[in-house]
Amino acid sequence: MLFALTLALVFVAGPAAALENLGIVAGIDRTQLTGDEPRDFRYQQETGYLVGAVVEFALARDFLLSIQPGYLNTRTSIAYKDRQTGELRDSLSLNMDWIVMPVLARIKVTDSVVYATGGLDLAIGIGGGISGGQVDEPIDTFIRDVDVAALIGVGIELPAGRYRITAELRYRQGLLNLAREDFDAEGSGLPARFRLAGMQLQVGLLVPLGGP
Repeated sequence: MLFALTLALVFVAGPAAALENLGIVAGIDRTQLTGDEPRDFRYQQETGYLVGAVVEFALARDFLLSIQPGYLNTRTSIAYKDRQTGELRDSLSLNMDWIVMPVLARIKVTDSVVYATGGLDLAIGIGGGISGGQVDEPIDTFIRDVDVAALIGVGIELPAGRYRITAELRYRQGLLNLAREDFDAEGSGLPARFRLAGMQLQVGLLVPLGGP
């Protein structure tokens, strides 16, 4: 429902708003599973990456609608805790590839380089896999191929000649249970319910098209 309302804003406001910026972004993603953590297991973050485009519309002064289609690689693992030694060791590694469509509100602080951003991200799974232990399967054996996440972040935007450079730190929280209804949670070692959550750090290059 929230994503549908965000898309409605794009289609209603987009045609009436002025195209403000075009650009590209790239960055790193630090993701881990959240949810029903199995006994003697620990969710761990690993580093993935993201690349994408930026299309921004000016809805009002210092208020932009930012659409950022791109590619996201998320990596995470489930570490098993040895009861005798208490040490953690990798048990399962998850490598997931997504086509993503973040739709964000970007609000600039007046007379400042700082901005805040927030919105929703639709992700379509296109590949990846699960490996480790006795499991070596394509990702879609266990995980749904559609996810919706909430995004919130803060960044800076600096002038660089005719361009603008951005740096942004954002938090991404999955809203849907990614476990497939028909997968064997007990046999796979994965929990019955889980989501993805983590931090993203990205930099971007914008080409302003609007007025000053």
